[in-house]
Amino acid sequence: KFLYLIFFFSLVVRVLFLIFSGVSSESNADWIYRYEIQSDNILNGNFNLEEKLFITAPLYSYFVAFIKIFFIENYKVVIVIFQIVLSSISAILISNIGLILFNKYIGVMSGLLYSIYPITLYFTHILGQESFFQSLFIFFIYFYLCYLTKKTNKLLILSSIFFTLSFLTK
Repeated sequence: KFLYLIFFFSLVVRVLFLIFSGVSSESNADWIYRYEIQSDNILNGNFNLEEKLFITAPLYSYFVAFIKIFFIENYKVVIVIFQIVLSSISAILISNIGLILFNKYIGVMSGLLYSIYPITLYFTHILGQESFFQSLFIFFIYFYLCYLTKKTNKLLILSSIFFTLSFLTK
């Protein structure tokens, strides 16, 4: 029951931040344009993500390209909504991690604190790999802790998949 409350609290906080903060996916940071250019290149058949300074981790650029296929005009809005929901689910998982490692009180407080953490709020609303990576890594930690307690191969495979996805994101 408290997990639903944490999810909805996190969702409401993120939507209110989106409405009142003035932060938008149209940020002027240079690294945001990288994902737009790379996703356009991917859609045009150029899969080389190498840049002058470094090679970009590919998953986020492919994610943006995938969203662009279905939502050509409004892809930024869809990505922000997806990141808001993913980040809100992460608040639930952080609560569960706190519950597994400590107790219910620590779990609830951890989820609530994550829900209002300013840096996470900011990066959830822009095109960038930070929020996406953070959520995938939280999924990995949660499933790995579940594996350590229950010792089922399904949980180990899930944790491995999320670790791999987070590695390919950052």
